[in-house]
Amino acid sequence: MAFFSFKCPKEDPLLKMLRDTYNATPLRIPDSTTKVLDIIAHRGRKSMRYGPIKPLLGIDSDPEITESPLPDLALVKSNDINLKFGLGLMSQMLKGFGFPGGDLSSTMNGVEEISISIEDLKKIAVAPTAIGQLLHGKTLDDSHPAAHLFTRKKEKFELLVITNILVGKKISFTLKGSGSKEVDVNVEALKGKLKATDIDLKTQSSNTKNLVFEGPEPLTFAFSCIELTVDEAKRAFLGEIINPPVPKSVGSDEMVPGPSQPKEISLMHASVPALMEFDDAE
Repeated sequence: MAFFSFKCPKEDPLLKMLRDTYNATPLRIPDSTTKVLDIIAHRGRKSMRYGPIKPLLGIDSDPEITESPLPDLALVKSNDINLKFGLGLMSQMLKGFGFPGGDLSSTMNGVEEISISIEDLKKIAVAPTAIGQLLHGKTLDDSHPAAHLFTRKKEKFELLVITNILVGKKISFTLKGSGSKEVDVNVEALKGKLKATDIDLKTQSSNTKNLVFEGPEPLTFAFSCIELTVDEAKRAFLGEIINPPVPKSVGSDEMVPGPSQPKEISLMHASVPALMEFDDAE
């Protein structure tokens, strides 16, 4: 997997909220192909989208999928990023909106810093209990050509399943100049590069403008996943985190195992805030 690191002197508030509040991994290029119940084959620094989980486990039913708005995320912006790095990040993220790539610097003048926010996001999720019900009585079909990555003895991949995705149609870039330097954006030139995307330029002041891109369809900006473990009988279970031991009763010196919970996986390391690109991404 490739990561596009945020080179910031302090922790980025947008990535921190995605990681700490939603246990989510943000995507470098938002896409319409990352879905709930998709498999990720993960090992070390390699993460590949591996298709839906249902064929691999012989699942023939559909779980309940819920949707909920996330208004709090729209209030959080990234740190201000220097122009060179910010334009590189912008060009990557706008590929999800149809931008073919290339230099964006010719479309704007007077910009020195860029920050990012994602508007009107919603969470599409499958509860861990619903995934557990799907797995009940099912075994991994080791005759399936795609199963060997998770069952072989050497260099085995972890089997992760996406439990929720954060989707939206809008992304906003705040463009800041320095002092009295006026920020100017050639919106028509941008429209020529992103033909299927609505572009709106809002002026906050002469040296601060907000550039909003809205695409025709929802894109996945981030996802969360849970590890599945496969036993010797090829049965799949939700992976668990075992919490530290706790006293058996109030005031007791006898300790018992702490409660377990589904083991959610965030592929973004806390010490390296970054946007992820799958290894199979083009």
